[in-house]
Amino acid sequence: MKEPAPAALNPDDALIFVGETLNITCSADFQGTVSHARFLITTDTDKRILPPENQTKFGDSGIQTQLRITDDLSSSTSVSCLDDEVSLETIKLYVERPLKDVSNLSVVFLDDSYQHVYLSWSSNSEYYKKPDHVKTEVLYWYGSKPDWENGTLACDQDLESCDAFGFQGQSHFTVQFTVEHLSSSMRPGPDYLRPLFNTTLKSEHTFELAEIRKTGPVTDVRVRDIGKTCVNLTWALPIYFAKRCHHCPELRYQISLTRTDDKRFLIVSRTCFVDCKVAKSQASEMMLNNFQFQLIST
Repeated sequence: MKEPAPAALNPDDALIFVGETLNITCSADFQGTVSHARFLITTDTDKRILPPENQTKFGDSGIQTQLRITDDLSSSTSVSCLDDEVSLETIKLYVERPLKDVSNLSVVFLDDSYQHVYLSWSSNSEYYKKPDHVKTEVLYWYGSKPDWENGTLACDQDLESCDAFGFQGQSHFTVQFTVEHLSSSMRPGPDYLRPLFNTTLKSEHTFELAEIRKTGPVTDVRVRDIGKTCVNLTWALPIYFAKRCHHCPELRYQISLTRTDDKRFLIVSRTCFVDCKVAKSQASEMMLNNFQFQLIST
């Protein structure tokens, strides 16, 4: 077997995102002819040689390819430059999906005895190839957010809910999410990469406290059946209340039904919980929610 010739593979090991295109160049003193040179892609489950039409030759001293980063590449993918069957040089690509903002954000200002806002969201961790490399930081402000002042850190990256304390009668509440990809590997530079995605994503949301205080605990109330003596109702808990109190030993619903005219009912719901360790309260009561329905037939 012939000795491998000195080679340079550009870029070095790099973090790259699905959807980007990476220009890879292999420069070497190839033995014989450059026509024997090729690129080998190795993932966790597969090895494949890039076809000749996917590469460009530079005389007898180098070859180049444009590698489209697709979702079938594993989080750690190797790219090797081969001279015939001999590996000249290998680089590692740390493949990740583009960052996504948080989703399913719920914000509720609980009753005045709480003096704080409760937040819950989804971090989309199942979306990433390496979720432990993605950190979500949550900062919040009561009142107007000053440009020069940092917010209060709400919680660490392992949680998807937070309590924002410090309410002192302000009218606004602002929360900022920073989703960041943590990696010891540097991203490729702009000379061989089309930089389509960022390693940090920020989003900011502002709420009127008066509005989110009105958020009731019961949603999607529906009249399923109306009989001569009773009315069958169904309802659902919003995500913040379901996460907070589904383990409560005493979770009570009070539903009152009032006929406003011959064809209309007014439904008033109130939810309270007692001795709820999750809510850190001995007795608390959520705000009222009103729903009005019109009877289509009797």
